[in-house]
Amino acid sequence: MERYTDTMQLVQTIETKKKPLPFYLSRYYSTTHEFETETIEFELL
Repeated sequence: MERYTDTMQLVQTIETKKKPLPFYLSRYYSTTHEFETETIEFELL
């Protein structure tokens, strides 16, 4: 598990690894184009 508190770090890391956002994150991200400031935890496969 990797933990990210910064939205841009999260997005850039995913983009760098060329991995799609987890479904629930991509759904939320595409809807609001931003994450809540709370810590987001998920597994980067």
